Amino acid sequence: MSNPNEIACRPRDALVSISRRYPGLWKYVDSVRAMRGKGRNAWPEYCFLPCLATVELIERFNPGGADIRDSNQACNEAVFINALAAWRVTQGVGDGVRRPINPTAKRINGGEYRLFPPNQVTTWGVGVRIGAALRRATEYASSGDGEATGRNAPRGHIRRAHWHGFRSGPTKTADGNTVNTSDRKFEVRWLPPLAINLGDLSDLPSTIRAVS
Repeated sequence: MSNPNEIACRPRDALVSISRRYPGLWKYVDSVRAMRGKGRNAWPEYCFLPCLATVELIERFNPGGADIRDSNQACNEAVFINALAAWRVTQGVGDGVRRPINPTAKRINGGEYRLFPPNQVTTWGVGVRIGAALRRATEYASSGDGEATGRNAPRGHIRRAHWHGFRSGPTKTADGNTVNTSDRKFEVRWLPPLAINLGDLSDLPSTIRAVS
């Protein structure tokens, strides 16, 4: 397959399946999120939707009407639904170039803000040219065609995710003196995998393998 958009979208398929299983699910999700910060719905901002609220929804669809809050199956289903709820409003959002961005809430009647799902899914081809780039870097290093720079640059590779320390703050004082490195703010950040010396990937072939 040469077009990433032709690949089946598993999250979308799961979204359709869950929507059929729980009619009115997403209206319920929106109504619960609209009440965040009110009464017992005071959950942190970083939480999109508490699993407990979703478990209560599952109870409504439980034919036996029994309390299944302690059921592992109900808890697993709640986690699955919450993941889809968060993905649902981001599935097609992009900046029009190549990088996905977060959705923006829109004001509705009553002054509340709500996240609306996009009209269609956008599939992002991630890492489809990394294999070709690594092979090119290996061939380039083996040929010895690199420019002489006085030091050996590392061969193109993927640097694995790692913790990295950063210094920030001014390097000079008001009177022009150098600030000691130890006096500048230091913080440790988690860096994702990074492409090192792989150059421009746009002219390389993409490789996509369907996974079942």
